[in-house]
Amino acid sequence: MSTAAAQPVPHSPWPIERSSRGLLAALDGEARSRFISELLATGPGETENVIARWWAEAVRQAAGEVSAGSVTALFVERIIGGGTVDWDDMAVQRRQRGARFIDWDAIDRARAAAGR
Repeated sequence: MSTAAAQPVPHSPWPIERSSRGLLAALDGEARSRFISELLATGPGETENVIARWWAEAVRQAAGEVSAGSVTALFVERIIGGGTVDWDDMAVQRRQRGARFIDWDAIDRARAAAGR
């Protein structure tokens, strides 16, 4: 059984680099402004936490609108958290009854954005 590979969008900043440069490329509009403000206000030793928090937000933004508490949101959060996801099993689940209720495109975008 082959693993279903996420397809990044051509000319996208994916996967999103876990750095200020990567986040500036990935975030847009108000999110980018808030990231810059927060990054400039960080004290010594806080930069990594700010980048980690905003990297997660950038992956959520890449996934698109996802209903809180949905199966899709759970998968996206697991991808962000670096949790183990059996991509072969995911390929099987895509064909299961009820799969139409899962936003597979959002999961693929989050996976590509996270570089998984």
